[in-house]
Amino acid sequence: MHPELYPTEHWAEGTTVTPRRIYNWNTWATRVFFRDSMQALWPDKAEDIAKLIDPGEYGVESNLCRLLCCFVFVMMIVPEIGLCWEMANLLWHVPSEDEPWVTIREGRPMKGPRHEWLDMISVSGM
Repeated sequence: MHPELYPTEHWAEGTTVTPRRIYNWNTWATRVFFRDSMQALWPDKAEDIAKLIDPGEYGVESNLCRLLCCFVFVMMIVPEIGLCWEMANLLWHVPSEDEPWVTIREGRPMKGPRHEWLDMISVSGM
């Protein structure tokens, strides 16, 4: 591994990441399983076990895999960006003034069957 490619930072487990502590998925999952199994066997010593058993961190070293993961992520959020744009557009066009939303049309009698009575009112925007 190349240490200059992996700056020291904090990752998912909340630990400091160094090149020596990055493992592939199988190794990392086995180490986490072992740590969790030991904590399940001796729950009273869970803090000591967590300090002594370090599973490391999982990291993808292939730049092609990283690029593919970023591409899949972006493709999954593109529809969400469109929905956010539609919501912003809706909020921009909704009136903010206090105005009536139902009005009665003048010049029509208030008599007759119900469907005719509904013709006498107007809903704003419709």
